[in-house]
Amino acid sequence: MNGIIHNCSHPNDSDPLFRITEAQIFVAIFNYIDYIFAKIKPRKVFMMAIDGVAPRAKMNQQRSRRFRSALDAQNNAEKALKSGAEIPKEPAFDSNCITPGNSTLIIGTPFMERLHSQLLYFVNKKITEDANWKGVTVILSGHNVPGEGEHKIMKYIREIKQVPGLYGLDADLIMLGLLCHEPHFSLLREEVTFGQNRKKGKGNVESQNFYLMHLSLVREYLSFEFKSLESVLPFKYDLERIIDDVILMCFFIGNDFLPHLPGLHINEGALATFFDIYKSILPTFGGYMNEHGDLNLHIVQKFVSKLADLELEEFRGAVGDAEWLASKGNHKVNKKVRPPKELEMSAKQFDLYVKVKSLFSTKEPVEIDWSKLPERDRKFVLDLADKLGVQHSIETEGKHSVIKIFFTEDEDDSDEEGIEARERILKKYEKAKIVREETAEEIEAERKRVFEQKYSEWKTDYYKSKLEFSSEAEISKMVFHYIEGIQWVLYYYYKGVPSWEWFYPYHYTPKISDIANFDHFKFDFNLGKPFRPFEQLMAVLPPYSKQHVPPLLQDLMVNIHSPIIDFYPLKFELDMNGKKADWEAIVKIPFIDEARLLNALKDRQNLLSKEEKKRNSEGPALVFRYSSSTHPFKSLLPNVFPDIPFSNCKMEYYVAYDSKTKPFLGLLPGARLGTKLLPGFPSFDTLKYNVSIGYHGVNVFNSDSKNPSVVLSIKNQFDSISPEEVAKRLIGKIVFSGWPFLVESKVVSISDEFFVYELKRSGNQTQVIKIPHSDDTSKRFWVSSERAESYYSKRCGVVLGPIDICVKVETLQGMQLLNDGSIVKKFTPKFDYDVPLASLVLGNYEDPRFKNKPAPKIEEEFPVESQTFFLSPKLYGLLGTVISHNTVRPATVDLRLGRFVDADLQNELQFDISQFDEDRYYPSWQVGKRLKVSAFAMSKITSNLIINTEHHGNGRVGIGLGLKYDSKGLKVLGYSRKTEKGWEFSEKALDLITRYQQAFPSIFARLEKNPDGDYYKVSDFTKGNPQEFVKSVKAWLKENYVDDLLSDAIKYIDDELTAFKERANDAETEVIDIKGIPRKNILKPAHASFRLSNQQFKLGDRVVNCTDDSIIPVGTKGFVAGIEGDILDIVFDGFVMGGSDLNGRCADNRGISCPKWPFLNLTNIQPPYATNDVRKAAPVNKKPATPKHNPNSIQSSKWNHGAPNPRPVYPPNPQHPVQPSVDAKDANQVEQMLKSMLHIGSSTEDVPPMPAVNPYMPQPATTPLNSEEASKTLLSILHHKPEETADRAKENVKKNRHRNNPKK
Repeated sequence: MNGIIHNCSHPNDSDPLFRITEAQIFVAIFNYIDYIFAKIKPRKVFMMAIDGVAPRAKMNQQRSRRFRSALDAQNNAEKALKSGAEIPKEPAFDSNCITPGNSTLIIGTPFMERLHSQLLYFVNKKITEDANWKGVTVILSGHNVPGEGEHKIMKYIREIKQVPGLYGLDADLIMLGLLCHEPHFSLLREEVTFGQNRKKGKGNVESQNFYLMHLSLVREYLSFEFKSLESVLPFKYDLERIIDDVILMCFFIGNDFLPHLPGLHINEGALATFFDIYKSILPTFGGYMNEHGDLNLHIVQKFVSKLADLELEEFRGAVGDAEWLASKGNHKVNKKVRPPKELEMSAKQFDLYVKVKSLFSTKEPVEIDWSKLPERDRKFVLDLADKLGVQHSIETEGKHSVIKIFFTEDEDDSDEEGIEARERILKKYEKAKIVREETAEEIEAERKRVFEQKYSEWKTDYYKSKLEFSSEAEISKMVFHYIEGIQWVLYYYYKGVPSWEWFYPYHYTPKISDIANFDHFKFDFNLGKPFRPFEQLMAVLPPYSKQHVPPLLQDLMVNIHSPIIDFYPLKFELDMNGKKADWEAIVKIPFIDEARLLNALKDRQNLLSKEEKKRNSEGPALVFRYSSSTHPFKSLLPNVFPDIPFSNCKMEYYVAYDSKTKPFLGLLPGARLGTKLLPGFPSFDTLKYNVSIGYHGVNVFNSDSKNPSVVLSIKNQFDSISPEEVAKRLIGKIVFSGWPFLVESKVVSISDEFFVYELKRSGNQTQVIKIPHSDDTSKRFWVSSERAESYYSKRCGVVLGPIDICVKVETLQGMQLLNDGSIVKKFTPKFDYDVPLASLVLGNYEDPRFKNKPAPKIEEEFPVESQTFFLSPKLYGLLGTVISHNTVRPATVDLRLGRFVDADLQNELQFDISQFDEDRYYPSWQVGKRLKVSAFAMSKITSNLIINTEHHGNGRVGIGLGLKYDSKGLKVLGYSRKTEKGWEFSEKALDLITRYQQAFPSIFARLEKNPDGDYYKVSDFTKGNPQEFVKSVKAWLKENYVDDLLSDAIKYIDDELTAFKERANDAETEVIDIKGIPRKNILKPAHASFRLSNQQFKLGDRVVNCTDDSIIPVGTKGFVAGIEGDILDIVFDGFVMGGSDLNGRCADNRGISCPKWPFLNLTNIQPPYATNDVRKAAPVNKKPATPKHNPNSIQSSKWNHGAPNPRPVYPPNPQHPVQPSVDAKDANQVEQMLKSMLHIGSSTEDVPPMPAVNPYMPQPATTPLNSEEASKTLLSILHHKPEETADRAKENVKKNRHRNNPKK
């Protein structure tokens, strides 16, 4: 949950100008949760966990990050002020009321308290209204329950030991999943991006890509990595134990509770290095390091001692860098200038000198056995010859070599200066001091002594500069705390919090070589108890965030006389400590002294207000389930979220699973692995392969990896089979493509380099047809083979071998509903490329969730009390309730419907917006010609032209007119439209572009100069102040803003709605039963995706949402405001959770861009059935109802007041089956459903009494809705008469308008 809240509350921390309201935050959070719920479709349990008070070990990290975040925010604001930016007057959202930089929320802040209340509302709303939520048990472990969110979930998983899945980006979720030893564990994660796109979609769930990370594949990769150990271990090879050891190794490299070991960086290959060391020495261990969360200290000590070699390499690198810098003349180094030494030589070198000297007396070349000279003597001879100015050459024969020293042929004996120079050199060597020659052992010993001295000095400098240590005792104490910390972390992950009080009391860790001799350590953790909320706030918040603690405590953070003022420094040091990213820096602030803190707070806590004391207390986790009984639930933000008059959500305290048996450790007996994994969970084992580890250049984050990778080489099962035989075996058969993520597919044809192979069937005979490639099919083959090879090799590290045959398949896209009610598989050619034959998987891997199903009995498909839409032309789109069935063939359904008595009110509203689009239109080229603007400039200026500026918001500003969106095909009514010939613009658009050109000619001039430009900066358009230019452009665009739907068209629609609401406010209703309806003439909400995909829409069409498994409540009505292929922009009649303002085109929270398939078109009727059998259904026993409030009626409660009741109108009596006839009481119930859910003509005393609820739950109360809100709901039960002509519909529009205006 924490990642969701951070993304939604402060999506742009770097922008000091960004502002967001709490209501916007809550709506965004609800949308995000609902989107994830829809993605994963939980069947049993959905648990949401927010970080509560964390263990003290975590608070040090929280405290560091909060102080760092406050500093960054202050620096960003100062930078913005210096750049001339105008800071908004309202304060920015302080993410420290959650937490900055990581996903850890703080209990006790008012914001978190309000968020918790809103989450209770949200869950009540979803369980009441959303069919997908009704059958799921929802658990909410809020901020008032101590513990980190993921660890509260892990506690639950350990208790139930069921197949789990987790959502979140934190890397420790992978560790938590692996330590469960559950092969079916999955993680849902947002896409991680880097560079310019790294913030794309942050906070906007609809633009966010999600990926499902299957730990079944991670486990198999780990198996590949360590498989070589199986044949060399002297003890039993156990992958589960190796996985436990891998988790421990990861904790050594980094975790949230201990600083990282010096010199170890995961982005520099530390983890791979650990794996190599582990594989090399595990056979000598005699066992494993991690015993289900308990350290085997004896074995861990062996492993850590081997890690010391890494530290030596780090030291050598540091020394080498220092010496390299010292060798550069332009670097200042502390190097003492030593006096020149007296010439020294060994006795053997003196003999060599004498030999060389003989050259001057004999004039004969001197030969010396070169192959027997050590390196130092060779250097001596070469230096001597060079100084004396004589020549030398080395002659080699086999392994023997000789150096020859001689005069050149042109040697001048009369050169007196040269002779004197040689004599001086010879005299110097004559006087040289003869020293004893050191042995190789002595030289190596001296080198080792100097190295160890420097190594010791290097470590001493680390402890002195980082920690101010001066004794071995201090280092030993630090080592104990570090190993104790590793054990604490293992306990925390495997068994739960071992101690709330323990923490690591240093900013740094010991040097690896000093972590030794610890196999005798004993650890005794005292469980203790967590901090109270305000104690945690005081422990982690910087003084800049003091507003989040009660006023009574704030002066403790800022008053110089405070007894704990030293806990809150305004300035502090940031130490990168070898890291590269700023956020990895160590924040050197003092650790909290728990005793001093609690003592300072002790006396003040008794003076807190009642509300503050409530915030300062713990609360229980809550469990939510659907219940047939109802109770009202009051919204704490009634202006944003409507009350829930009849909530079907039952809230209770969550009681932890109580088992006397300890949870099973490791892989459960009989666990399904490899090819036996449940359908939907991938395994590499569905194909045969060979495994190797080497350099392959796998592409990760758009960059080829420079590290070794696990590489799989596929064994082609069709290697020796001809294309004809492959075609005969596979065409028309079911296979599985997409390995290792198996997708059921049907083979259509195969192709090789020369032919396409198809299968012709004649009776029992089959014949393979070879069709020579056309240009298109040949291109398809080569593109498919190259794509497959590149994808598998570079992206996945999989070698398929030569791709000689590709297969064209149709993949399973879902299930299709037939007219008889049966459900069958739907295969479609999803891709424009083929798949390699070697990647196909044969066998029975069918997912039981996607099997053909025969038509269910009509009473099972449409049970009594269920809701369904009636598709009669006369009552089209009306939502009714099933009251009985006729099971005699043909089986039919009886429905109960409610409608207005007034015939005019039964007509669905129609909006004729063509009257607002009557201008003459001109082609884009013609407009450009009139304005003397090029086609390129026209294209840019009429769309959303983006320019870059580092001084405005997120650095990107749109300065286009937004008259068209090529990628979406969106037009602006009255200004633009797209025809087959291209974009056209009206006189209004021409006038707008002209005025824009006159106001900012530099924009048009710059576009003309750079017709091929793709990237623009503010400086490209102005030589003046960039900020002033952007400000003036945005002000002009705001003043001349153009909607996708003209403001007068929107006003017309709103006027029509308002007029109808006023007439419907006191209208009389009636109840009718309709008998004998065949299944194809009714629409079950669960079938909307099957039956409504072919609906067509136009701007202004009235629509109703027909599915009950989306964020839009079933029955919610609206109108079409935009069309983009299969995506509609819908403006709903009232507030919709998840709604927006459609970029300013409608009121806030009323618009949604969504697929068209859930919507039934009420304006242009397109019945989703083949034949019209509705004539068999006839209304009976029509009786008017009386507008009187019935306390037993069932009220509708939706995000939108205009949605009809999602529950049965007529609750059946178990002893008395529902009859198709309607009596006065029944009619009264239905009428009261329509009226009382709006509280029309009722007072608060008429509201049914609230049932007893959980005392922890906020006490809701129901209040009457005003007439405007009431009218919204009545809009949801309008009906359409298709026999009316278009002219009649327009007349109705005019008549409604005149009725609302007495002057007309």
